[in-house]
Amino acid sequence: MGKFVFSNAYFAMDNSTGSVYDASSFVKSLTVNYSKSEVDKTCMLDEGIGRLSGLYDWSMDVEFAQDFADNTLDEVVFNAMNSTLTSLTFSFRPTTAVVGATNPTYRGEGWIFAYTPMTGGVGDLGAASISIRGVAASSAANASWLKRAIS
Repeated sequence: MGKFVFSNAYFAMDNSTGSVYDASSFVKSLTVNYSKSEVDKTCMLDEGIGRLSGLYDWSMDVEFAQDFADNTLDEVVFNAMNSTLTSLTFSFRPTTAVVGATNPTYRGEGWIFAYTPMTGGVGDLGAASISIRGVAASSAANASWLKRAIS
């Protein structure tokens, strides 16, 4: 059984201008959720609950070590959250190593819906967090809008 120590995840965000911000060195933790809805199709004469597979969804929560320096984490995230772009592209993978069979890359379109720019107590490392939620693709051709690739 394959196992690894989560110690150098890759996390980046980019927008339609082609600007990519690699925030990997600030990441303390990240959680990626990928799901699809469960649609109840039960009718009166059914003997049990009937279900259909519904729409896909993805979200991500990321905790960072905060940095308020010019053109770094706080400024980039704050501006991204307040952007008027249609969405942002987020890229993440288990390690910063080259993409491959044991290090898949995930890319998804989404918005930053929550940003906590600072948290901590006396003597703690200053932290920040964001909550990202996926946005639906604009056409049926792009229905799988969280992409997983190994090359």
